[in-house]
Amino acid sequence: MEMELGESESRPKQAHVELAKTGISSATIKVCNNFGDATPVWATCDSNGDCDLNNSTKTTTNWKIGIKIEATANSPTGYIGEPAVIVATD
Repeated sequence: MEMELGESESRPKQAHVELAKTGISSATIKVCNNFGDATPVWATCDSNGDCDLNNSTKTTTNWKIGIKIEATANSPTGYIGEPAVIVATD
């Protein structure tokens, strides 16, 4: 799953992701601050949902926050809720 979550005039430099998961054996969460670019720069979040967004370039007017979630379900009813991302900007 990959989606845009919003935009900012100031560069997002850190992110914290909150994500409800049920029946998921593993999940990788990545966040980028240049989601509108042809080649977004993704940062992998740690097990607490935190990541540093070191990218400092974009091709769009505003910075765009994107999230990518790759998960493996351990049951047929595996569920991932809508993510919430809190960012710190310059």
